[in-house]
Amino acid sequence: MHEQFACMESKILFSSTVEESNTNSIGHIEKYLLEVKNEILKTMEKSRENINDFAEAMKQAMIHGKETMFLGMQQDCHTISHACADYIKFNRLRALHMDVPEMTAFGNDYPYPRNYVETLRHRDFGEGNVLICIQLGNRSKILKEALDYNFHRGGINILITNQPETCDNVHTAVFISSKNIFISSDIVQLIFHYVSAHLAYETDPDFHDEGAKSFNEYCGFLLQSIENSRFSCEILSSITLSIRQKLMSGNSVYAFGNGGSSAIASYFVDELREIYKGSLKAYSRVHDITSLKGLINSCIHHGSYKSDVFTKILDRFGINEGDVLLGVSSSGNSENVVHPFKNFPKSVRIGILGLQD
Repeated sequence: MHEQFACMESKILFSSTVEESNTNSIGHIEKYLLEVKNEILKTMEKSRENINDFAEAMKQAMIHGKETMFLGMQQDCHTISHACADYIKFNRLRALHMDVPEMTAFGNDYPYPRNYVETLRHRDFGEGNVLICIQLGNRSKILKEALDYNFHRGGINILITNQPETCDNVHTAVFISSKNIFISSDIVQLIFHYVSAHLAYETDPDFHDEGAKSFNEYCGFLLQSIENSRFSCEILSSITLSIRQKLMSGNSVYAFGNGGSSAIASYFVDELREIYKGSLKAYSRVHDITSLKGLINSCIHHGSYKSDVFTKILDRFGINEGDVLLGVSSSGNSENVVHPFKNFPKSVRIGILGLQD
């Protein structure tokens, strides 16, 4: 959630001094955290059984070797990309998600109105396969068509939405009450993380996440981590101010990460671009390094992916003094995320990290 605070706060920092801006920013972050906490408590109370049904459907798909597919429009694509990476990593599920190449593979016009259905048909989807759709904000005709198709083919449909009316032909619907897209997205990420961890807990004897026993326990651990002394609103505020000031002064921002963390980095970049879409110069200086698959593959060929892949790519960009490097690592132990921090000491280096080294 940290990366979302950084881009959200840059919309509202217009104070005359850094000190005033920092105080205002901390207050907004604390308010945001409180809203997230309240939404977690509501989800624990109202949607626990539906989330358990979601987890059971994924478990059955894994047991019977069925495919699962994640669908989402616009910013929801980053959320499903993150979830897909985690399901493959922890549970060895046959998980897929719709990215731009797949969406444009079945028609020259984008968005092709039936691209999801054509993809499901192409993969012979149905008969116990699981389709998970995220719908935050406006209802999507394209998602509804995909849900209808899978339902009539004998597939299992799961919908996560903050819309009050559910679509027809959905087996399990998980409702999020918040209309705030940032908060709704945070809760969706939490649900996906829990289901993935719960599956691993039930099927892998070496997986020891005690919080994965139940959704309530899992949420409890998350709330504890937010309230932990190591979690600092002051640091988040400093990140917010630093990114805003550097973009306004002509520097660039580069975000990167591995696997699910790369999806978080991409999400951050898209939201930051959305904020600065009215300023072409600032917009053009926000970069998603993990989307540069061709450059990443060229580094992998030389056996350098584990250490200096991002450093080599950033070196091609030509990092200037004061440019912002934002590395995301949920494990907190990714050598290739740390590598650029060591090699570009005159940059502003920001790490959104897990609890390891």
